[in-house]
Amino acid sequence: MKNAMVGPLPARKSRKLKPLQIGCLAIVVLLILLGLNNFLLRKMSNTLSKGELGRIVSVKNQPNVYLGNTLEDFVELTKATNREDKHTISKLILSGRISLVPVGTRIEVIDSHMRFGKIRFQDGTRREGWMLFKEISPDKLK
Repeated sequence: MKNAMVGPLPARKSRKLKPLQIGCLAIVVLLILLGLNNFLLRKMSNTLSKGELGRIVSVKNQPNVYLGNTLEDFVELTKATNREDKHTISKLILSGRISLVPVGTRIEVIDSHMRFGKIRFQDGTRREGWMLFKEISPDKLK
């Protein structure tokens, strides 16, 4: 049997998305990502949102937890803690950039950034600072 010559395959029609379709798809993806981000932030904060009251808790059974004056101070403390850099931790505390706060202190969540929460004390001092969300628990005694 001779090789039969077959003509060229028919060209596939390329289906291009129109700009409006691309825009709509982008909006849907963005909304999904924003919803997922909000869900994860609420999970990390034990469902506390901006304006809600809570209490400071210790995940390591310590009487105090760290509080940073600024988010940058607390991030620097976190990095030093991960490196077990006691010199830098001491320097941050002695300079006043990081302080110790007793477990049980009543607070209000006033801002958030990833796994960190900005809190305001509810003890009349109105002092503010940054800490880990995992060290904030919903206040059951409102």
